[in-house]
This record gives sequence, structure tokens and C-alpha cells, in this order.
Amino acid sequence: MNRINHSSRFIEMFGQVSDIAPRYEVKKLSDCCSYISDGSHFSPAEDSSGLYPMLSVKDMTEKGFVYSDCKYISKKDFDVLVSNGCQPHLNDVLVAKDGSYFKYSFVVTEDKEQAILSSIAILRPKTDIIDPRYLAYYMLTDAVIQLVEKNYLTGTAIRRVILKGFKEIPTIIPPMALQKSFVAVLEQADKSKFNGFKSRFIEMFGGNKYPNVRLGEFTDLTWGDTNTTKNSYISDGYLAFSASGPDGKLDHFDYDREGIVLSAIGADCGKTWFAEGKWSCIKNTIRFWSISDKLDNHYLFLATRDKEYWPRKGGAQPFIPQGEARDCVIPLPPIDMQYAFVTFSNQADKSKYLN
Repeated sequence: MNRINHSSRFIEMFGQVSDIAPRYEVKKLSDCCSYISDGSHFSPAEDSSGLYPMLSVKDMTEKGFVYSDCKYISKKDFDVLVSNGCQPHLNDVLVAKDGSYFKYSFVVTEDKEQAILSSIAILRPKTDIIDPRYLAYYMLTDAVIQLVEKNYLTGTAIRRVILKGFKEIPTIIPPMALQKSFVAVLEQADKSKFNGFKSRFIEMFGGNKYPNVRLGEFTDLTWGDTNTTKNSYISDGYLAFSASGPDGKLDHFDYDREGIVLSAIGADCGKTWFAEGKWSCIKNTIRFWSISDKLDNHYLFLATRDKEYWPRKGGAQPFIPQGEARDCVIPLPPIDMQYAFVTFSNQADKSKYLN
């Protein structure tokens, strides 16, 4: 896996190590692993008839090693490297350490007679407290990379991560079930030809698995300003619609927080947008956001973004009655499950899969 941008969702699910009161236990990486080292600091001669791969950062990909251009060494040299701890084991996490540091981090998925050079770090997780795949993703979060860049880099022409720095990395340890849930949603989104957004939502939250709640009870939900003459809305976040007027700008913003805008009348009736930063909401729209710490705004947006969700009335000029919008219900799973679904959706969107 490479440096995918899953850090924001990771923080929402698990917090970050700089929090005054971290959401879950934090340990040094040395307490989470039974072995932390790197590969060989000397490179044996290539053996044209050798059967044992000698691998470096250049042979890494986001999914594992490629062997088409790697060096092979003799049995004698391989045995020396094994005795020096340079052979990765099943479920070890390998991290690019030198040069393209932290570009790749992946789990060893099979026992194989192979050895690595010192440009790769070996992390042997204690699997009773930390899932190897979770650890591999964790090593690519922005917080970890920034910590490493600030404290544990050396070299000029070739940047290298100091090995002892790995042992000091603070590591968030959520319950094992949540670690596996985080991995599952990322790996599901990574599958090719994925097109199951709605089915995934039903699978996770349908069938009355969780209580249904009324929007009116858990959100601030009101019509936009019906007195304004402006025919659009603007945001410095996800929305970027021009306002009417000679300068094309709104003269004020009504909101300075994230929220959801719902088109309530006309051809776009039932369409929603997620707004961040400063924005305004005009007539013919409904704006709403969560007023409960039990309901995540991003989950709320995903759960209500299907046009078929909203009770539209009328024919040629459909509209959504505000009162009926308040009575709409959504499943309310635990907040960590909401975060997991948002992570799943974001990764699918970034991979340009259909949803």
C-alpha cells in the first residue's frame, strides 16, 4: 500500500497521538512488536545461478515485492543473512526506510526464502494486540510520516530513517475488532470494478440492525433564506457556485461550519452537496447538519444523498415538504461504524469506482 490519503478518516476513527486524551491506548512501536530491525548492511555478490532473492526498496510496490529485476544470491550468502535476521517472516510489516522512505508499507503474506537489504525496515507485530494490516496502514498516516521527518531522518543526497526512530513511534491501539474494520473498508474499496455503495450501506446498516432516528431529532434542519434575491450559494469548501450580482460574490456568509445543502424544488430536487468553510444557503434549498455527537456529518451526508431517499411531491415541478423532510429516518449505528462506512466511501470515490 502506498501513501493513500486515508489519514483524515483514521483520525476520525481513532484520534491522533497528539491528543491530550487519546481515544484509545497509545504504545511505543517497540511495545507492539517482538522484533524491529532492518535488512543487511552489506550486499552479497550476485549469483547468476542463485535461487534466493536479495530485495531492496526498488523492488517494492504497494502490494508487495516484484521479482522481475531483483538480484539473486547463493545459498551460502543467504544462510548468513538469515542468521543475521534479514529474512522477513509471515505477517511481518515491511516499510521503505531509505531513499523513498515510507513510500511503501505492506504485510508479508507468505513464508518465502528471500532476504532484504537495509533500505527496508522489518516490523514483527505482536498479533495478539495489533493486526499486521492495520499496522501497515498506520505507518503511512500523515502523523507518523511527519513525526519521522521531524525527528528521525538523516542524510542529504539519500534520506534515511534512523532505525531506532521506529522503536519510538507512538502507536494507537484501538480494539482488535475496530482495527480489522478499518482494514476491511480500505481493502474493500481497493477491489477492482467495485460498484456496491448502496449495497454496502444496506449490508452494514439495513435490516433494522440499528435504531432508526428522525432527522428532525438529530439535526438542525431549516429552509434557506426565502427573502434573498440571490439565486445561488457559495462555499470555500466542496461547493463552488457563483452568486448573482454585479461582482458575482455574496456580501456575507451565513455559516462557518460544515453542513449539507439539499435542493428542495425543481429539476435538482433531492440532490445534496456537502459544504465546508464559509457558505450561504438560499431559497429553494434546505440546509441541515448534525446536532448530536452520536451522528457524524459525513455519514449523514452519505445516508441521505440518494434522491430516492427524500419524499418528493409534485410532478413537473417536484418539491420536498420541509415537515416531511424532518420525519425522514436514518439508521444510527455506533459512531465508529459510521466512520468506517465514510472511510469505505471515500476510498471508493478516490479510486474512481462507481457508486
